[in-house]
Amino acid sequence: LAVASVALLLVLALAYASFSGRAPGHVPSPPSPIPLIGQSKELHGYRNRALEWLTMYSRRFWGKTWTFKVMFRPRVYVILSPENVEYILKTNFTNYGKGPMFRARMKELLGEGIFNVDGSRWYEQRKISSHLFTHRNFKQRMLTTINKDVHALVDIVGKAADKAKGNSSGAAEVNFSRLFARYT
Repeated sequence: LAVASVALLLVLALAYASFSGRAPGHVPSPPSPIPLIGQSKELHGYRNRALEWLTMYSRRFWGKTWTFKVMFRPRVYVILSPENVEYILKTNFTNYGKGPMFRARMKELLGEGIFNVDGSRWYEQRKISSHLFTHRNFKQRMLTTINKDVHALVDIVGKAADKAKGNSSGAAEVNFSRLFARYT
């Protein structure tokens, strides 16, 4: 009974540490006054201004990597330093997969492209596309095309905004998923 009690206390202590706002590796996190809910309550107050909340804490943590936890969701890491971004995207990429939840949620927007796959599929697509992104190719070909296409994209969105101004409802429909797929 004593061993079972100690084991239960150890499990509860580990669970409390993982939900109490303390992140693995001593990555800073906003305070969490109520264990198990993380920053859910505070973030709920910013539900229509999540970017403002993220910006506020990014400044508070001086642009360094920080983390937060929302109840019933995986821990989120906000990575801002160029060194950490390079480490994740280049130096040690294979250890940082997007995972099934990200891929499922982003599939409609990103499809099965390089930004939404992991492992060997990502590596194959990266190898193919890396030839396109040389400095010379970018300067000679892509910059001109991107410039032209951005102007076309802005034009389409601008026309939709003008149309919205003329409508009694003040709204216009734009299928951004289709528009961005065409732009890409």
